[in-house]
Amino acid sequence: RHSLTPPKATPKATLHLQKRLQKRHQTIAMQLAVHIVMQLTVQATSNINNTFASCSSDINNTFASCSSL
Repeated sequence: RHSLTPPKATPKATLHLQKRLQKRHQTIAMQLAVHIVMQLTVQATSNINNTFASCSSDINNTFASCSSL
């Protein structure tokens, strides 16, 4: 007689598939997070570089005006 219950492999297979999907979603999320962090880092460093640039130009100007005195 045929039972209506699915073969034993099916739940395991679905679980495996779900796990794989979950893993893929996690990787995508990780990549996205890394991308965002990278973007922020780039912005931060460019800001810092600008600050240092303006600082050093101020210092250079000061030294320039000092030495010209």
